[in-house]
Amino acid sequence: MVAIAVLALVLAHWIWRWFGPAPVAMPIVAPSGDLPRRIAEAGLFGVAAAGPANAVQSFTGDLKLLGVFAQRDGQGYALFRAGARGPLLIAAGQDIASGVQLESVRPDGVTLVDNGQRRSMLLRAASAPEKRLPAELLGGMTAAPDGWKALLEPGAGGLVVRDQGGFAGMLGLRNGDRVETANGIALAIPDDIASTVLQPLTRSQPVWVSGTRGGKPQQWLYLNAGACPA
Repeated sequence: MVAIAVLALVLAHWIWRWFGPAPVAMPIVAPSGDLPRRIAEAGLFGVAAAGPANAVQSFTGDLKLLGVFAQRDGQGYALFRAGARGPLLIAAGQDIASGVQLESVRPDGVTLVDNGQRRSMLLRAASAPEKRLPAELLGGMTAAPDGWKALLEPGAGGLVVRDQGGFAGMLGLRNGDRVETANGIALAIPDDIASTVLQPLTRSQPVWVSGTRGGKPQQWLYLNAGACPA
């Protein structure tokens, strides 16, 4: 009985191969290139914040983070807007452009590797307090660096505010605040403030500073008061 069943299966297989309809090759359809645009227009992430915290200056200056689909261990997808290229849906590990890779995705933002330099782009930048600094203050801080360097000290992963008086108070900082990055560039020593914060501000470029206050993530937006409307 077993032999008869096996023989029947073999005969059925070959009869189908010989006399059955020819297999039809189904074309593989790539995901629609319109998908990122439709996701962006669906309003899943609200309105993207307008500000350099969502821009990578060394890439194109107009790359903005619109939203994330975060998974475990840094995996997931991020939705960007890249100027004339429009919305881009990028998976962790893929290149956004030549030399710019999406390294990991988090619920609050992403990490990029931009020509070998690691940068962070935060998603929730719209809630950052805004400080407009007069040109006189920026000039004074640039001319007298010792006056503000003494207010900061290196700490684990950034700089810690140890005196909220003087320049620190004018910047909206408090004792114990930790400042970690400025426009995505890591801060390690007080001298970093001059190149990453003061110099861009004197060139009328906004500066986003990220860190922590009371152990919770915090952001500060600094603007040159003379370069923006009241």
